Amino acid sequence: MSAKALSCLVLAILALSCASPQTSRQPTLQDKLQEELVAVAAQTELQLRYNPAQCDCPSFELKLNKRWLRTNWLDWQNATWAQLRQILSGLNVDKLPPRLRVKGNIVLDSLHQDTRGLFQVDVEVLEVLSPDKDAE
Repeated sequence: MSAKALSCLVLAILALSCASPQTSRQPTLQDKLQEELVAVAAQTELQLRYNPAQCDCPSFELKLNKRWLRTNWLDWQNATWAQLRQILSGLNVDKLPPRLRVKGNIVLDSLHQDTRGLFQVDVEVLEVLSPDKDAE
């Protein structure tokens, strides 16, 4: 093969490789939330806040780094729910939404969007530790 033919072949390969479509995609909000959930799930304590909304959505939110995510608290009839009601009754809920430290498990495959497009996740609360007085 001549030098001229070889250089044409190299140029053609380079042109085709530059024109190929990008196959990687940008992470979506759901991807980012899922990543944050995995990181938070590794912790032994979770931070929840009681923040009832006007809409038909869960009253609790889970802290994920700098954001709050609506949280379905699984198994509302267990003893932790009774413990929670007792704690909330002693707090002034007219101020900032009360925050709680809990032991629990995040159900990692439960992340979903509701009918309004808001993300929610399920949490199994095993024990309510205390109100979080050091909350930001």
